[in-house]
Amino acid sequence: MSEERAKNRWPGWAPHVSVALLGVLFVCLAVNQIADFDFWWLLSTGRYVAERGIPRADVFSFASEGRPWVELRWLFCLGLYGAVSLLGYTGANAIKVGLLALLAWISAKTPTRLPLVGGIALGSLSLLAISPRMILRPELASYLLFALFLFLLVRSRRSSPKTLLWLPLLQVVWVNAHTIFVMGPLLVGAFLAAGLWEWAKNRDDESVKERLRYGTFALIGCLLAALVNPYGAGSYAFAWQIFGEMRHSLYANSIAELRGPFELGLGFVSIRAFLALVVVVALLTLATLRRTDLFLLLVALAMGYVSFSSVRNIPFFVLAAFPLGIHGIQQIATGSRLYDLLHWLRYPVAGAAVLVSLYYSWAFATNREQVKEGLPNLFGLGLAEHHFAEGAAQYLDQAGLEGKIFATMDVSPILIFHRRQTLFDPRLEVHGEELYKRYIQIEDEPAKFQLGEQTYGYTIAVCNLRSPTVRTLFQVPNWHLVYFDEAAAVFVNTAVHSNVQPMDRQAVAQRVAEIREEMQSPRPWEGLGFFQQAESPLPYLAVAMFLNAAGLPNEALPFAQDAVAAKPFDAGLRAVYAGLLGQTDQREAAREEYEEALRLDPQNFFALQGLGRLLLQGGEAERAEEMFRKAIAVAPDDASAWFDLAGALMQQQDLPGASEALLKATELDPNNADYRYALGVVYAGREMFSLAYEQLQQALELKPDDFNILVTLGEVAFRIGDRDLARSWLERAERLDPDNPRLNPLKRAVGG
Repeated sequence: MSEERAKNRWPGWAPHVSVALLGVLFVCLAVNQIADFDFWWLLSTGRYVAERGIPRADVFSFASEGRPWVELRWLFCLGLYGAVSLLGYTGANAIKVGLLALLAWISAKTPTRLPLVGGIALGSLSLLAISPRMILRPELASYLLFALFLFLLVRSRRSSPKTLLWLPLLQVVWVNAHTIFVMGPLLVGAFLAAGLWEWAKNRDDESVKERLRYGTFALIGCLLAALVNPYGAGSYAFAWQIFGEMRHSLYANSIAELRGPFELGLGFVSIRAFLALVVVVALLTLATLRRTDLFLLLVALAMGYVSFSSVRNIPFFVLAAFPLGIHGIQQIATGSRLYDLLHWLRYPVAGAAVLVSLYYSWAFATNREQVKEGLPNLFGLGLAEHHFAEGAAQYLDQAGLEGKIFATMDVSPILIFHRRQTLFDPRLEVHGEELYKRYIQIEDEPAKFQLGEQTYGYTIAVCNLRSPTVRTLFQVPNWHLVYFDEAAAVFVNTAVHSNVQPMDRQAVAQRVAEIREEMQSPRPWEGLGFFQQAESPLPYLAVAMFLNAAGLPNEALPFAQDAVAAKPFDAGLRAVYAGLLGQTDQREAAREEYEEALRLDPQNFFALQGLGRLLLQGGEAERAEEMFRKAIAVAPDDASAWFDLAGALMQQQDLPGASEALLKATELDPNNADYRYALGVVYAGREMFSLAYEQLQQALELKPDDFNILVTLGEVAFRIGDRDLARSWLERAERLDPDNPRLNPLKRAVGG
């Protein structure tokens, strides 16, 4: 049966319905709110270019001020600033949707023609695979230019190769719009490599020679065109720097989009669609290997490699794989022995593609998929609600607070937009990895925060509510909470900002009531109507975690309950809720929530650890030990799990086992005073007094004014037989807490 006859079997309306279904899926994926924190520093960069010209030295960070700032995204940023200035956030995001539509159109036009079933099947997989990257970022420029390069290179083989001379002009735009402009010359290089292979097989083909000639001109032109930027040859050095940082840096290991698809897992529809596309295109290519398009194959292999290294590169693979897969279908349809199989599969494949398109159109338009995957960019065109630290930035302006600011990396971009300098922001290429390491330490450790305060002189801190910095700041002397909302909190050093009134419990309670008024309880997931939109649990979770860190579990509990109502199948949310129930003496309810969390996800670390701690408090040490060992199996490098295991073993009088667990905890977290103190206590219980004394001294170095460490040092010194040393430790402890009942028996024993 001929291809034309087979095509005629489809009703006349089928192509129109297929295109319409793909169009609906595209709209439901592309129309998403602005939720990327980087949006604000990109917008600020565009404003800087409009006001002051091309960036040369950093001005956004006081720690990196004056460092070289190579900003090859300046053209995109300027365009973004212009779009927002003229059309607002919604208008700028609508332009993004239009550019994505142009990208889809170019991709669809790259093959000679689209078979109906192949188009809808590969098209739906392609759209789903790139869905997380359908956001307003500079990569959008690279996607468009990559697709245009591919289109012109493929079409040059069917029309005049002179069209390749347009590529250097596109390269000029690319090098000024995004950092991965080097893909342009690489695409032309792959085109030449495929052309050389054709020429080697048939040296008399004049059309191949002509393509090679114009391709060579295009390659040289692109390499030279990449120098047409404000930084000249520095563009190549900068691209190499970025390549190294994205592969072998601490930053690369801590950013989700720089991980491979298998590291993120199959919980994301984009990963599943990407892997399905890889399999389908690989099978089609293998089935037609002798007649495959070598150029598209080389590009798809290269882009597949970088996509398996980092999920943010998946769109580049999709842009190459789609025309390669279509080419494979066309080759099968023109006489392959697999034609009968392909013909038989077309109905079930078309049906499956239609169902997938319909389901995910509904799932994304109603926010169900975004909530499932924990994504903040819900369906819509404006800014994501309850997500950005706009309120905190406005508070700083209204309160007239001036000074150097430590801000968490997800908050600093919007402060930069409000013309505030911060310590650090997401531009690693400007700051360098050393400052990033210091930033992480400052964020996690009170002692490092104080050291950073002395080094950098910051007196204001603005933090995402879920940041570990929140707990740090509640522990650091002289730092007090002065503002918070559902997105961020502001702390100041009141020794410097003495005119600012810290929030007392009454002020916090009033603010909680205001947040509750602004952020009503979400529609419960289980009660949603078919077309009702789900609501994100993330803002509720953020408020709950912040209030818990502030020592207000009762106030945190309703927000955690709301988060669970919005996403009841999330084990992590239930573990947070269970922890708050336990802290508010609702032990049975807490236990039920932990068990439900483990039913949903038996490997959830926080549920295992939380249930273990609850059991240990209730005296069920053996069951607690079982939970802690399961938690360690899930996260063997988590020091807190080893510490918890030691507690369970101590309650069972297994001191050797407890000391081994604590040794592991101190190995993983050597700067934790509590772990070393516990190890010293266990060694003392085993009458290993020299080792106990050594660990207690190290604990005291980390916590110089800790009463319990000082008293225990006195006890151990007395057991060693050094009464004078014991007396000196107890005297130091007495100065801290003279009425503590632990002191008198020890003082009598040592004779002081």
